[in-house]
Amino acid sequence: MNGTPLRFAPLLALALLSTGCASIFLSAHDDLKVVTDPPGAVARVGEQAITTPGVVEVPRDGSPVVVEISKEGYLPAEIPLRRTRSGAIWMNAEWLALGALGTVLSSNVSLGFGGSSTTNATPILVGAALAGAGTAVDLSTNRTFCLERREVAVVLKQAVDPVAASGGGR
Repeated sequence: MNGTPLRFAPLLALALLSTGCASIFLSAHDDLKVVTDPPGAVARVGEQAITTPGVVEVPRDGSPVVVEISKEGYLPAEIPLRRTRSGAIWMNAEWLALGALGTVLSSNVSLGFGGSSTTNATPILVGAALAGAGTAVDLSTNRTFCLERREVAVVLKQAVDPVAASGGGR
């Protein structure tokens, strides 16, 4: 019974439940802090709006992110943000490492001269397959894309009143 593939069943079950590590561990949104000088401006990201300073939840849906800021008496501002792939996708490599460890532990290696040496490559093959599957899952979802930064700070420029600028008025 010791040589049967059933001894790897718990590892395989655990692996299948956690395939796509980054997709599981990353939240469905990024928190973006928006700060303006002066405070009290309205910041919009898609359908969401907050009063600054504040935090807006930006969904990880793959759509372009543009922070639109407006305040009466000030020129509006638009700040486009890029998304980058999270480094969490590298967590899938843990399966390859566990497979390599399993291969070493399940090997019957003789260190003496003239001895026999056998290696069971099943664990490393299973680990490689799970690492590949998890990486494929993570790369196929937008959840692994994070905002390039967590905070936007903007100094708003005061709008020029054309009447006051021309010296008119009274």
